[in-house]
Order: sequence, then C-alpha cells, then structure tokens
Amino acid sequence: MQEIVDDDASIILKLTRKTLLRLEHVQRVDGAKGLALVEVNTYDLVITDLEMPIMDGYELTENIRKLNGPKQTTNIIIRSANDTPEDRYEATRRGADGFVTKPIDSKKLTIWICVHCCVETRNLSFYM
Repeated sequence: MQEIVDDDASIILKLTRKTLLRLEHVQRVDGAKGLALVEVNTYDLVITDLEMPIMDGYELTENIRKLNGPKQTTNIIIRSANDTPEDRYEATRRGADGFVTKPIDSKKLTIWICVHCCVETRNLSFYM
C-alpha cells in the first residue's frame, strides 16, 4: 500500500478508481500540517499544491529535505495551475521530484507513482 499526503482528495479518488493502485490518502489543507505529519510518519509520496496557507509547496519541500534520516528522501510532487519554466525550475531547485500542472492527468501521475514509488509494475497494465 502506498501512503500519500495531499490536499486534494479528488486526485487520489480518481487514481484509485481508474487503476489497480491501492493508495492510502491523508488529506491536509496547509503545508505546516503536512510537514507535521511527515515529521512523525513515513510516506511514500507527498503531493503538495504550490499555493497553500501558512507554508507553500516550495517551503514544505525545503523543510522535508532538511529532516533527518530517510524522511528527507520522501518523494515530493508539487502541483500548480501555473506552468511556467520559472515554477518548474524553482520546484526542482527546492528539492521536488516532480512538478505537475492542474488539471492533473491521472494516467501520467499513476505512471510517475509506479516508477518512483516502487509500485509493482503489474499496476501499469491498466494503461498498456
């Protein structure tokens, strides 16, 4: 089972309905609460919006990368309605593993999760 922290339950619901992935979803509405969860739990993936109250996606990513131990290597995807080269560069510079734009293409996100989060490859057969 893959565990994901995200602030938008609809994306995870789409992924679990359209694929064979079994995802546990923990929803948070701001970056500070998301960071607090990552500090005390282990997650395979954090999907964060770029614009959030209290702590934005860039700050959340930087703070996760500063954690001790394996938590600092948690997979992080930043998503945004903006798709500028500057946003993509900044996400990479701050330590994000991926950057996706809204609306999210669930097929592309599923493949990304399968490749980067060690999901069994049989789950890819839905799209092949």
